[in-house]
Amino acid sequence: MRMKKKVFQTEKLNEIRQQQKRSFLIFPAIMIVLLIWGGPANIAQLNKDNFVTGMICIVFLLIFCSAMLGIIPFYMIYIRLQGQKKQVLENSSFITVDNLDYYRDKLEEVSPGAISMLEDLRIESDKDIAASILHYEMLGLIRQTEAGYEKINGIDLQDVGLRESDRYLIGHLEKGDWKQGPVVQAWEQQAVLEIKEAGWITERFRSKRDIEKTNRRESKIVWLWLVVLIVFCLAVSMGMLRERLRDTMSQEQFEKIPQAVFVLGDIQQQVLDGLYENQAFGAFSKQMLTSPDYLWKLTLVVVLDCIFLLLFLFPVLYMKFGQGRIREQSPYKRTKAGEIYTEYIFGMKNFIHDYSNLSEVEKDALVLWDDYLIYAVVLEENKKIVEEIMRRRAEI
Repeated sequence: MRMKKKVFQTEKLNEIRQQQKRSFLIFPAIMIVLLIWGGPANIAQLNKDNFVTGMICIVFLLIFCSAMLGIIPFYMIYIRLQGQKKQVLENSSFITVDNLDYYRDKLEEVSPGAISMLEDLRIESDKDIAASILHYEMLGLIRQTEAGYEKINGIDLQDVGLRESDRYLIGHLEKGDWKQGPVVQAWEQQAVLEIKEAGWITERFRSKRDIEKTNRRESKIVWLWLVVLIVFCLAVSMGMLRERLRDTMSQEQFEKIPQAVFVLGDIQQQVLDGLYENQAFGAFSKQMLTSPDYLWKLTLVVVLDCIFLLLFLFPVLYMKFGQGRIREQSPYKRTKAGEIYTEYIFGMKNFIHDYSNLSEVEKDALVLWDDYLIYAVVLEENKKIVEEIMRRRAEI
């Protein structure tokens, strides 16, 4: 069977995608600020004869100005989030072995922390500790009191097959300091060590070959950026330098230059001339709306200027992208055994996610209610499914 990649749709991934969508709000926010700042003065210049055309012109200008002012902060945020998303996708991707869609059997040897680590190569203490506490309560090892948690009398934690991280966490649940940073950090380190000892993850080392490959790729990117930036600048500036070139070159040499190289510069110069000749808002709005050629040229110039800003700041944007990746990078990677268990977890997540589609007969036939509830918590399934599993469990 051909192996292929699958990806967990984690809460972290969904959160980053939502943040990317919200980053587009920069443009309407700038439009509102500009409208408050300069709108009343420009609207005051309008009269009954040119009010409609003037308002249309104001809208166009707001769009153009917000695009030019917002393009840099927008991409600074968006590209960093894109780097984070790319790394989260990489962390959440795994190679399938059996190409399972669903998995229902108990994953007895896999702790909540291990499930989380195999899902996206990262321990998430809040939900992983919550799932662990739920697991201990179901095993009858601890109970919640008004003061916190206490161990059930008569139970020896050495005899119930708990991991060292479990005993450590239960001990601090009794003490009541399990939410403190040093305690959580120590628990995470112990949990990761146990996952490594189980043979599911290993340290991620970059080989000399990988480093050289990365350096070559980045070198090519730098050279490509320089070439594109130079060509773009020449393409835009040649038209504005036409007269100077005509004066400094012989007629024969000047005529050998293809006229196409002057097009973008000519358009840029025509737009600048129009702005200089029509400094009054009324005159400018009349020209913009009565001259379709000028409107599309103005649009083209705004687009070109935005592209230039992005090209000029490409190294900074590339650095932001790298920072986003580093922020989400994990020092671990899955082993072959880890890939197998990751596929089981993926199948379990799919099963729980589609739980609401099961018939009542199928739900009644399920026997692993305690485990499904723990899996639902650690795999970040929605509250509706978690609540239904809890209700079903309580009815048995």
